[in-house]
Amino acid sequence: MEPSSSSVGDLFAQGRMLQANQRFAEALQCFDRALSFDQMNAAVLASRALTLCYLGRADEALASADKALKIEPLNVGVLYNRASLFMELKRFPEAIQALDAALKIA
Repeated sequence: MEPSSSSVGDLFAQGRMLQANQRFAEALQCFDRALSFDQMNAAVLASRALTLCYLGRADEALASADKALKIEPLNVGVLYNRASLFMELKRFPEAIQALDAALKIA
């Protein structure tokens, strides 16, 4: 299913719906298209990171999460997901650091 809208908000909503229905490749298309309109949208970057994780693309997911954190450094959800990605990559000290950062904010 090709993304059917050109509004960032609509693409984000469509991507989240597809993500909830485990249609991850299609969700990624929506998030990528939304980012083509607004590269600084932390919510889209965070959802893209989670989708990439579901697709087994942890390194790319981590890069997307890092971009989201540059925009919103106090986003606890992204910090938590980042810790999970580090664990997936067996980078345990970095996972602990990410969780500690999330705990300091929460």
